[in-house]
Amino acid sequence: GAAASSDGVSWTAGTLPSSQSWAGVAYGNGLYVAVAGGPSAAAATSPDGITWTSRTLPSSQQWSAITYAAGQFVAVASGPSAVAATSPDGITWTSRALPGSQQWMAIAYGGGQFVVVASSSSVAATSPDGISWTSRVLPSSQPWRGIAYGAGIFVTVAAGPSTAAATSP
Repeated sequence: GAAASSDGVSWTAGTLPSSQSWAGVAYGNGLYVAVAGGPSAAAATSPDGITWTSRTLPSSQQWSAITYAAGQFVAVASGPSAVAATSPDGITWTSRALPGSQQWMAIAYGGGQFVVVASSSSVAATSPDGISWTSRVLPSSQPWRGIAYGAGIFVTVAAGPSTAAATSP
């Protein structure tokens, strides 16, 4: 299911177009876009978070995260996989290659870069456009799960039990 709220207090129920393990949602270009954890090629779009339309990603994967920035939706698969997908509108998707088969878990955008982190490794990847990716190295092999950008730095944290975090400008 889905739910939408304008204030985070009151919620309205919505219905996604198929029964999936939905893994992520992002907003951009006037649409919410959700990706299924799968393995599946299921995605969905909604103008309001309540009414959803079925969409199809370029391949059946365990999609783990999605974001919108720089005019693109970018989704990554956790597989392990070397697959990402981009879409300017959340409807038409193009498959992209990440630098190596990893369990890509989280994606963020800031400072002109998309950054993804992988679980159970020391691998990250960066891209200025979501299309061409460059492999990067984190300070240690961890179950990296979340990443955010703010105040000029990326911060990633590991799932636990762990005390690991890493930063990068």
